[in-house]
Amino acid sequence: MKLTASFLRRLACVAGVAFIPTASAESGASPAFSPGAIFEDLEADGYGLFSGKLQSLLMHRDIEGAGHGNSGTLAATLNYRSPEWGGLFVGGQGIYSWRVFEDGDRRAGGPAYWLSNDEFSVLNEAYAGFNFESVGWEGAELRVGRQILNYDFAPTYNIRQKDQSYEGVVLKTQPRDNLTLDLGWFDRFSSWASREGGPSTWRAEFIDVEDRVGVPYDTNGFFFASAVYTPCDAFSLGAYDFYGDDLFNVFGLKGAYTWELGGDCGSLTFRGHWANQRDVGRMNRDGLGDIGSNVIEAGLDYALGGLTLSGGGVFIRGDDFQTPFRTSFTIDTELLWYTMQFEGGTNSGYLKGVWKWEDWMFYAMYVASEHRCGRVCQEIDVVVKRTFDAGLYTAVKAGYGGRRPGTLTAGPKTNALDLRWFFGWTF
Repeated sequence: MKLTASFLRRLACVAGVAFIPTASAESGASPAFSPGAIFEDLEADGYGLFSGKLQSLLMHRDIEGAGHGNSGTLAATLNYRSPEWGGLFVGGQGIYSWRVFEDGDRRAGGPAYWLSNDEFSVLNEAYAGFNFESVGWEGAELRVGRQILNYDFAPTYNIRQKDQSYEGVVLKTQPRDNLTLDLGWFDRFSSWASREGGPSTWRAEFIDVEDRVGVPYDTNGFFFASAVYTPCDAFSLGAYDFYGDDLFNVFGLKGAYTWELGGDCGSLTFRGHWANQRDVGRMNRDGLGDIGSNVIEAGLDYALGGLTLSGGGVFIRGDDFQTPFRTSFTIDTELLWYTMQFEGGTNSGYLKGVWKWEDWMFYAMYVASEHRCGRVCQEIDVVVKRTFDAGLYTAVKAGYGGRRPGTLTAGPKTNALDLRWFFGWTF
């Protein structure tokens, strides 16, 4: 595995574009052109809240047997939230990602195709809402349209140039000070990736959820409820249910308890999670067949100052656990997803460390998954991030996956390398 010369030559191209607003950043002064100044005037005049981001992503991936690919993209994101008019408001998020360069075959299965960094333009959020506080119902808000969610089964999952997004209706409520209850429905989905063409549905464009799940018939989407009870700072308990019409139902329970060790000894947090998944309606007959799966997760975190050390296990019992809206539960997002930890009969363990020091963040995670056939798949990911003045930041992410065969029961073992460099400016 090696970095190609063409990839290295093009680093300067995208990096140079990304550094345009940083001319005076080293001195702590604002960039020569600052949209923030324009937004401040608009916000002061009552036109709503504006924010944005400019981010470059350089990526190299090399998988044995599939070849290597390189890409460079530059994305601009603009967010808006209107003032409220009697409780009514609107909001949105527009993203344009420009493919500056790309090496490799972009046909389905080619090295550039599975990089998933193609050019795209999408209205990632476009919603109308109502704040019920205006009619005396505090803590309640309704949104209709495209929106970014963050639930166990429908997470944000921002690992490249965009968040996952969903199109539907969500009602957030707070029946008590220590209890939240969210109800919702969605039937369309926009992925974190941006592939063009081919059979993959990991695309930025919005598609019907049944196409993402992979069934040949129409459905009425997913209905969900999610509740979190926090009686004190040390303890939380959550429950959720995601019902996919003619797809599958996922019911989950999770809890966390933090024990303060006292003095300067830090704290321990115990975490547990159980989820059950079952096929619904036509899924068994016309879709993916019988689905019966359970996920059992347990984790322990030790925190002291800016250091957190974590470890735990994830166990899949029964069939493959379906995750059409990419999620990781206890195990963090992997760069390569080389461990395939949601396959039926898989036992996974992980170790993770995070250290935050001044403007730096250092992160490392190791995951090993033993599959039903006896094969063991592994991945290690490392992240180093630095933030600067004037909203600037940079991050390097590296992942190495080892010992995954072409299929779990046969085929040679393969290794893979993933390298990413982010440079961004938020305003």
